[in-house]
Amino acid sequence: MNLEQLKLSVMFSVTAPGADLYPFDPQFCSHSPSKRCSGAIGCRVAADEAEAFNRHAGKWWSELHRTAKTRADRATGFKGKLATRVWEKQKRGLAHLHGVISVESPAHERWAEAYINALRELAPRYGFGFVDGWHKVGRKFWPGVQAAAYLSSYFAGGRGRKMAITENVLAGDLPRLVVFVARDLTLMTGCTMRSLRNARRLWASREGLIERPRFSLDECLMAAAMLNPRRLE
Repeated sequence: MNLEQLKLSVMFSVTAPGADLYPFDPQFCSHSPSKRCSGAIGCRVAADEAEAFNRHAGKWWSELHRTAKTRADRATGFKGKLATRVWEKQKRGLAHLHGVISVESPAHERWAEAYINALRELAPRYGFGFVDGWHKVGRKFWPGVQAAAYLSSYFAGGRGRKMAITENVLAGDLPRLVVFVARDLTLMTGCTMRSLRNARRLWASREGLIERPRFSLDECLMAAAMLNPRRLE
């Protein structure tokens, strides 16, 4: 619902460093010695090393994002924003970040290019690995609803070697805020974790599963709107 507000967007990923810095632990490997290790076949980084990276990743990302944003703001004269940022825990055990940026106008597009290229250049300095540059990311612009669907296909139930969002939230060693949505989007839609929780409670009370929850009038109206999305149009 929130990303549906974006006319056009680009998506990017920020990875953890590769096996040269975070090697796979042989105790998790079940393949032959001649085969190359990969998270896709069950190989994992040593638990203590993965946990150490994951617990620092949130702080490192904040510093990387702040520096890249400052550089992009100055280069373009435009103060751009992230629309969404989601942490994922890959099968190899290391945190991995997906981001979405609006490119609804030429100014947004110029900022997105400067920001993503800054991320690519600065990532190793802040403890991260590979970031696709604009030469790749900028090849395809996604309507916000398609970006939302793409991310949901990863996080709602997992896809391929990806972990479902529930696994990511319960992992325990990922950054505290696994999913971030820009405030200007949630102000437009009213769709927040709180309103969704209230909607779930309202639905349960309507089904006779729990007693009627005590909401303020605004909370009740928003919860009802979450259950009837057409009211938000």
